[in-house]
Amino acid sequence: MSTPTDTTAAAYNLAAARSYEGQKDVFSVRIGTKPIEISLGFQPLGVSIMGSFIAVAAYFEPAVMLARIEVSCDDLRLSQITWIRSVMHEGKPVRMFPDLFAGGANRMQNAVFRTPDQLWLSRNGDRRIFIVRRQDDGTWHHSSALLLPGSDEHPLLHSVLLGEDPRHVTTTESDGPLENWALCSYRLDDPKLECLSESVTPWRYLGARHANGTLYSVADVRAGDKRGIFADKRRILDVPGNGIALLDGGKSGALVTRYGQAYPGPFNGIPGSLIYVPPDCLV
Repeated sequence: MSTPTDTTAAAYNLAAARSYEGQKDVFSVRIGTKPIEISLGFQPLGVSIMGSFIAVAAYFEPAVMLARIEVSCDDLRLSQITWIRSVMHEGKPVRMFPDLFAGGANRMQNAVFRTPDQLWLSRNGDRRIFIVRRQDDGTWHHSSALLLPGSDEHPLLHSVLLGEDPRHVTTTESDGPLENWALCSYRLDDPKLECLSESVTPWRYLGARHANGTLYSVADVRAGDKRGIFADKRRILDVPGNGIALLDGGKSGALVTRYGQAYPGPFNGIPGSLIYVPPDCLV
C-alpha cells in the first residue's frame, strides 16, 4: 500500500517531467525589417555570443540556455538548444554556483563566453565572476572565481563584457539605491585590479562591440526616456532590455534579452523575451 509520501513523490516527479514537455530543441520565427519579440518561458538577463552560439542567463533558475543561432533573409532559427542547470564542483553537482549566496537564493545575472568551452558567470548581488569549463564528456565544471574589487560609490555589479584582449573586462555597476551607474574597465594583469570608470545613464547593460569598434549597450525600461539600445553614448532605438548580443559583429542584426519582471502590470511583470533587431536598425 502506498503512503502519502510515496504519492507526493510520484506527483512531484510527474509534474517535473511535464514541465519540460513544451520545450523544444529547435524553433524558428519569421523576421522582417522591424524588431520582432519572441516570448520565452523564463526570465532572461545577460546574453553572449561566440561564433554562431548564444548563451542566455536565466535569472530565476539559475541556469544558462545554449543555442545555435542562424539568420537568413526572412528567418531566425535557434537549434541545438541545451541547458546548463548544474555544474560539477569538487566532485559533486551543484546548481550552477558552488555555494548558496548570503541573500538566501542564487540568481543568474550574466553568462559570458570566454571560449566556446568556457563561460564566465555572475549572479545577483555578488562581485565574483565564476568560471566554468566544458569537459570532454560534455559536463560543465566550476574551476575558479575572480573577485572584482568593490567601491563605496559602485558596489553593485550588473553586466560584464569580455573583449578580444583576454586581460580586459568591462562592466556596468551602480550604487546601492540604483541611482548612479558607471561604466568600469579592469585590467586583469593589474595586481591591484584598479577600476577606471565613467558615469552612464542608469539601468545600462552591456553589450558587445560592433565590427567597427562601437560599444553597444541596452537600457532597461526602468531608465524611462533613456531606455533602449545605445551605440556608445548615442541612443539609436527605443527597444529596452537587459542584455544585447551582436550577430556576426552586427552585420546580421542583434539579439536583445528582456527581463519581463521589470515591467509594471498584473503580477508585477510580463513574460521574458528575446527581441531580434535587424541590422538596419542598429545605425
